[in-house]
Amino acid sequence: MEGGILVKPISHGDWWPTATAGLGWAGGQISLGVARRIGPRVDYGGPGAEFTVRLQASLLRTWAEPRYVDPRRTYGGVEFTFTLPLLVGIRAGAFHPIDGTQPSKWATTFGVLLGWH
Repeated sequence: MEGGILVKPISHGDWWPTATAGLGWAGGQISLGVARRIGPRVDYGGPGAEFTVRLQASLLRTWAEPRYVDPRRTYGGVEFTFTLPLLVGIRAGAFHPIDGTQPSKWATTFGVLLGWH
């Protein structure tokens, strides 16, 4: 489950701020970044309902028993998201442990987004 804020302060602005937070069975995530519309301005019904790209810095914290990464670790990284006008998109990211404990490998993420407004 993920929730977020997409703020477009002016309709013709180049980049606008974004913030998201997610919570799952084995971890949570907070992200801050920027987004930009691709191509001509077309209003499909609200913020994000257009071709956009988003780049965010993210912190992940795991707990319980995640499948592919260590439990109770903090990871930092970046995510890139591409969204279509139908509020469907794809997201990919790369993360590395930042908690200073035992060494660990990089973790990658990939997801499909379904949204509404």
